[in-house]
Amino acid sequence: MPVITLCLPSFDPPTRYMSSFLKRYILPRIITDLSLRSIALYRCVDQRMPFQFSTRYSNVIIGTGHGDSATLTGQFMNVLWETGNYDPAECEGKIIKFISCETGAELGPDLIRSGARAFQGYTKIFAFYAELNLRHLLLPWLDSTARKFLMPPIESTMALLGGKTNEEVYDIEIRAWQHQIDTEDDPEIKTILEHNRNSLVMMGDPDARISSGNTRSHQGGCPCRAGTR
Repeated sequence: MPVITLCLPSFDPPTRYMSSFLKRYILPRIITDLSLRSIALYRCVDQRMPFQFSTRYSNVIIGTGHGDSATLTGQFMNVLWETGNYDPAECEGKIIKFISCETGAELGPDLIRSGARAFQGYTKIFAFYAELNLRHLLLPWLDSTARKFLMPPIESTMALLGGKTNEEVYDIEIRAWQHQIDTEDDPEIKTILEHNRNSLVMMGDPDARISSGNTRSHQGGCPCRAGTR
């Protein structure tokens, strides 16, 4: 039975928003699917040691958090993964999807070289606008502006949980970004949507999907697709 580690830091507006969207849409999807199991690392549990432990028992790793080209961080910027500074057993044979800044630039390729079966993330800053008021800080998924930026990765993550392949998940997210771009009238928002779309990358086995066969490694190079229309 596939086990999914879900990283959910929440200590500032960006992490609170993205984690709230994952808790609203992704966590219930995992909980209600009897074929899946989850390890949710929320807030102060989203630290290096719990993350390191959970990855060893997981087939899939999904998460958000601040990142740069070489690192993914959890609660209070605690480093979860850093390029070249982890045990390859933490990623070997796993499907990994990050909704965080720049992790697709160096960390993603490094995880693939270390044996991860598939990776999706962003090579540049993942940018979004939000209507920061008390109501939306409490219930971020009701923020209509933020939804334009945060629902495309939610839609693709739902597709991943539904058994779509790495390549299908990537294509679904690209189409979701394109729909937001095509229906947006504000030129500044449209530019940022295009930036996020173009930053999305897919690496590893294009046929990787959540199934009982997720434990084998992807061998070979690092085939990659980048988010252009």
